Amino acid sequence: VSCAQCLLQEEPNGFIGVISAIREDALRVRDLAQANMQTKGNGNLHADHAHFLAVVSQDALLRHDNRRPPGRSPAKQGNNNAPSLIVQELQEQGIIPQDDNDDLGQQQKQQHSTISFGHHLKSLVGMTRKSEIANKKKNNSIHSKSSSYWFVLVYQDPDHVWALDLPGGKRHLGETAIECAIRETEEESSLVWSLNGDDDEWSIDERVTCNNDDNNVYFLLKHHQPTAANV
Repeated sequence: VSCAQCLLQEEPNGFIGVISAIREDALRVRDLAQANMQTKGNGNLHADHAHFLAVVSQDALLRHDNRRPPGRSPAKQGNNNAPSLIVQELQEQGIIPQDDNDDLGQQQKQQHSTISFGHHLKSLVGMTRKSEIANKKKNNSIHSKSSSYWFVLVYQDPDHVWALDLPGGKRHLGETAIECAIRETEEESSLVWSLNGDDDEWSIDERVTCNNDDNNVYFLLKHHQPTAANV
């Protein structure tokens, strides 16, 4: 077992999830990060910084993640080739070009609708899905948090795949998981947050780990602005 693995057993890597029941609150967080990003300028951004910052509905994330269950053939996927809700939401935010542009060829239009999830976003979305299923069985109802909105990083790779993920990363020697999450979030999204600020803007709503992801911890944050909703 490597020394790094031993260290992670004591203190995991840190990631964050800013998830709000009100879309305007999630957009406010995105706008804060974008303002910081513009102040820094492209030349001063960290190498791992996201190409774009976005807010995506939990419903879109859950639907997209469930589009091709393991072992199911593509022929049985129905409208899997149709643009996902994620694509539509990213188009609304000016990140992905609109497909109705006549100057775009069919191949370009297909590329614009190719979405992938990073490991950490996929882990938290998967855990959210399991939680929703459990709640529905327990309450015998369809009540859920599918109307929530997530702050995500967006990367466009050379193959024109739009990759979505959460801020966070590997812990440096001597860092706590929360210190890692704070540093990595600023490096990857320009979002600056602290639990020790005089204005008490941020608080941790929940600290969660995935069953198959013991080396990483996810901090679900609340952002306290005048109309900010609970996360």
